[in-house]
Amino acid sequence: MPVVVRLICWANGAPLNCAGEYIREVDTQIAATSYEWLTTTPSIGMAKRWSSPMDFCNTYLEPLHSDPIRPDGKPNRPLTALTVEIERVEE
Repeated sequence: MPVVVRLICWANGAPLNCAGEYIREVDTQIAATSYEWLTTTPSIGMAKRWSSPMDFCNTYLEPLHSDPIRPDGKPNRPLTALTVEIERVEE
């Protein structure tokens, strides 16, 4: 069953301006150079759909190809800076 993803807050618990909105488009590979790597929508109907929770997890855990390791030695995965909620939707 397909899923959509709702943004909750920053992973450190800090408030997020678009909290409660859904991911509309995401391109983690441009996260280091553009604020437009993630767009959101308040409408579940306009939200990006992933085929399954595992499909979204692959996107969530995708490291930057251009800079895969952060200065602290951990993977540079832009989406992991956010706390999200995965919601199942009808096809």
